[in-house]
Amino acid sequence: MEVVPPNDIELRNIIDKLAEFVARNGPEFESMTKTKQKGNAKFAFLYGGEYYNYYQYKVATKQQALMKQQGGGMNPFNQQQQQNQQSQNSNQMPQIWSNPPPGPQVAPQQPPPQPAINAQIAAQIEAITTQQNALREQIRQSDINLQAQHGVLLQQQQVQIDEAVTRAQNDALVKQSDEHKISLSDFDAILQPIIDSCTKDSISNGKGWILQHCTDSGKCQIISQYLLRKALIAGVLFAQKLHLIYLVNDVIHHCIRKRNDELKKCLEGAVIPMFCNAQITTATDEQRAKLTKLLSLWESKGNFFDACVISKLKSPPSSLQEYQNSLLTQYAAVVAQITQATKSTFDNYQQQHQAFVQHATQQLALLEKQKQQIEQQAIKAAIAAQQQQQQQQTPVPLLPELS
Repeated sequence: MEVVPPNDIELRNIIDKLAEFVARNGPEFESMTKTKQKGNAKFAFLYGGEYYNYYQYKVATKQQALMKQQGGGMNPFNQQQQQNQQSQNSNQMPQIWSNPPPGPQVAPQQPPPQPAINAQIAAQIEAITTQQNALREQIRQSDINLQAQHGVLLQQQQVQIDEAVTRAQNDALVKQSDEHKISLSDFDAILQPIIDSCTKDSISNGKGWILQHCTDSGKCQIISQYLLRKALIAGVLFAQKLHLIYLVNDVIHHCIRKRNDELKKCLEGAVIPMFCNAQITTATDEQRAKLTKLLSLWESKGNFFDACVISKLKSPPSSLQEYQNSLLTQYAAVVAQITQATKSTFDNYQQQHQAFVQHATQQLALLEKQKQQIEQQAIKAAIAAQQQQQQQQTPVPLLPELS
């Protein structure tokens, strides 16, 4: 699987050049760049943004290339073996048939200094181990980054879903109100005094307008849903929500007396999320006491709400979740478009992560193989040096003279 580079040539050049500098100068250069370029959109990949995996891939590739360059020339272990061979050739005696004339005693040639070679071995192995640890850390960071990206995408998805569902609700209300000849702007003008001050007169005017226009089930549904939308608008204060609930309370009370079951049923469906949303809104103890008093009043009147509605009013979290789920079902097509877009984006991030992990894993395997080869060569070099030393310490037997 291939790590996909950015289509933007300028961005690709930035990533490639930075990766080369980091590979040469170490992670401190990356930290310095992150500090200097904080807030620069072109360097978002340094903070886990898009093409983060491509950047990690380029760093790993550059590091591997640099290591190969630094390891060029004759391997120290091959050098030792060549020196051993030369030493053996220089010490081979020509075939003789009589004892050689006495001459000056020559000290046997010693093998190359072993501590220096051991230091070279240790340095190479340490360099490989350091690079392996860096790759493992990059894999770990890439995985952490992927999970963080997933969390951000889910948060963005929820915001997008909420906004899209709200737009769909508003569009549906506008369309339905046009079809049923209900002016939502006129209704707004009636509701605003109630929201602002909630006087007895404003409540009475609001109740009268609702009863006058709710002449069929379609209109009852439109007006109930519009009241709910007004109460759930982001930023609406607790007092304003409470005023709308008071209006609904008065209308339902009228419906019970006049046996207007159609409107009462529609308002029941709206008042549950309205009431539960108000309960979780920031408010003073005095304000919350008003909600509690209203719920006690509803519960004491057996004919106001049935037991099922009362139970839902007493369980705000679960009731609100039930309402949200119903919206997701109602606007499933809108939600599906957003979730599919989120999935596609995350799949792209995941593919980049997997491609980088695959590349890094291959590099780890190659580095491990190199390390094993160095260790094996070190063992062979040590054995060869030991054999040479033993040969030099053993005296060459003299052949008897021929008569």
